[in-house]
Amino acid sequence: LFEKALEAFLSSDLKHRVAKGEVVFVTESEMYAEMKNGTRARGPTPDILFLKPVSINGRLVTWIDAKMYYASASYANNKQIPNRKLKSVAKRYNDLYGGQGAFVLDRDSARVLKMW
Repeated sequence: LFEKALEAFLSSDLKHRVAKGEVVFVTESEMYAEMKNGTRARGPTPDILFLKPVSINGRLVTWIDAKMYYASASYANNKQIPNRKLKSVAKRYNDLYGGQGAFVLDRDSARVLKMW
């Protein structure tokens, strides 16, 4: 749902950059298909994997993962809040795909979240 909206935004709003090859990405569903047919090793799959890093707010990003909740650094250690898993998810993606990524949160977030 939210992931599909992110994919649609990237495909439509960046269409001219995608067409020029400036923005090249694969979606989570494309990665699953590649895993199924054996052309990609099994592993964690962000919603969007950039084959060429893109700059977001001055930071090079290799992946984007959409989450449907509010995130705040002040709740990072609260076991009842789902955002405490963001750090481990980011580490898995960073280790496998290199570089850093970004989370897109549909329920907003605190102004500053710690970068991992």
